[in-house]
Amino acid sequence: MIKTKLALPWERVQHGSVLKIILQGRISDQLSSTLLCDPNVLSLPEICDNFLKATYDPRISAVYLHIHTLKCGWAKLDEIRRQISNFRKSGKMVVAYLPSIRPKQYYIACACDEIFAPPVAAVRLFGFTVNNYSFGRGYYHNPYDDFEVSREALTALLDNIHSNWVDKVSTAIGKRREEVENFIVKGLYEVDTLKEEGFISSLAYDDEIVTLLKGRLGVKSLSLISFTKYSNVRKWTLGLADGKIPMAKEPIAIIRASGKLSYINAKKLIEEIHMVKASNRVKAVIIRIDSADCNMRASKKIWEEIRSLAAQKPVIASMSDVAASAGYYMAMGAGIIVAENLTLTGSIGGAVTQNLNLENLYETIPLKEIVRRGELRTNTSVDELFAKREDHNYTHFRANAALSDL
Repeated sequence: MIKTKLALPWERVQHGSVLKIILQGRISDQLSSTLLCDPNVLSLPEICDNFLKATYDPRISAVYLHIHTLKCGWAKLDEIRRQISNFRKSGKMVVAYLPSIRPKQYYIACACDEIFAPPVAAVRLFGFTVNNYSFGRGYYHNPYDDFEVSREALTALLDNIHSNWVDKVSTAIGKRREEVENFIVKGLYEVDTLKEEGFISSLAYDDEIVTLLKGRLGVKSLSLISFTKYSNVRKWTLGLADGKIPMAKEPIAIIRASGKLSYINAKKLIEEIHMVKASNRVKAVIIRIDSADCNMRASKKIWEEIRSLAAQKPVIASMSDVAASAGYYMAMGAGIIVAENLTLTGSIGGAVTQNLNLENLYETIPLKEIVRRGELRTNTSVDELFAKREDHNYTHFRANAALSDL
């Protein structure tokens, strides 16, 4: 490809190279440029981009995945599985290496052509659990759920996760659903058993897999390119525009709302919405949401801005791992909401606040002086005022939800 010859030195890749990707730790929906302060966090958009580039890059012959402990939700895992599937459709090979084997690691690995694990791999495949802490009252709205009600919600959630895991795994490895279900119920602790039952391809160490890849690819030496280095390869050198969409024709903007949205972060998000709204080039917008936390005023303001944007351009809200509470509030402003099968979107009707009452503590302090103006009437308690405020917030939320064209 001529364009690859124009690549800068740090973008050059040897023909026949294998892209090595180490999946480990937390995976964020943010772009890599915003994660420079935390190099231990992987960027999901960057993972997707690298798989896309490798699919069309004639210099990449295979992908070698090292999968360690992952700290992310199931929606992101499904996105990575799709990227692996799309890459395999190009005819190129993906092999996975699992130093330890847990449900999330194996969920990714079974989407690959082959799965390898060292003979000393720790195995923890025995179902799914979640801890439930109850604080007395509330209906489906943590952190104050009644224990029985909360258990009902968590049970439904775990049933969905478990059923999805068994379905995807059984399809990927060519076994009946009942076989996988029964195998997991027994509790898997021995890696040898996984090999004997056909859940992994073979037992091998990292250096042995490199030797195996040489044979599979028919080369004497294997050129491994790291994820970080390959991230420097720009899409245009492979004839790709962002998202495979020619930028000169129908540009689509992606606005990311990820993590805890403080008032300051919400302000930045609103500025992005204003920029996209004012652009004549941008024809449509995707609001990517991976957040469950934002103060009520900020989330309401973002909802208003997204709704205003959707009145001018097509807007789709795309939910990642979680889009609960404020995350769902924002999504309601879009014309269309899409989610992954295991996206957590809940607590979409409650308003939670807290009031720290230190009156009894102050009574134990001998020196104090309290000056007040506009004293509350004696028949109105602070608790009642807080309840009225949250009823007001909930009423507004419900009315705004009714306005959404979904």
